[in-house]
Amino acid sequence: LEQGEICALFLISVGDESGNQEEDRCDVRDLLRHTAGILSRFFKASDIVGYYGEGRFAVFLSGQLTKNRIQEKAGTLSEVLRITLEESTGVVLPGYIGIYLFDNSAAEVEEIYGYGGDSGGE
Repeated sequence: LEQGEICALFLISVGDESGNQEEDRCDVRDLLRHTAGILSRFFKASDIVGYYGEGRFAVFLSGQLTKNRIQEKAGTLSEVLRITLEESTGVVLPGYIGIYLFDNSAAEVEEIYGYGGDSGGE
């Protein structure tokens, strides 16, 4: 990282792991494909977007970021996911967006992942 650059880890969950009746009405594979498409269009090509199972995605980005800019991005993403997925599935699906901001002094990847997942969502 260059001086003044920070990283952000977004942990995104769509759907409900408890087998929610509403979720059963839509095809989970279509939901995941649709979500992946939204994320790939929402973030820049230089950002890293990945799927790690059970309706969960991770996005890593770095650069001249600010806390306010990241919070705005998370709020916008939350709204885009809610509206788009509701329109495509016909149901409101539960989910969350966890975020962890860090610089090059951050410790292990597992620690960073834990912080992002503990944020409770936007």
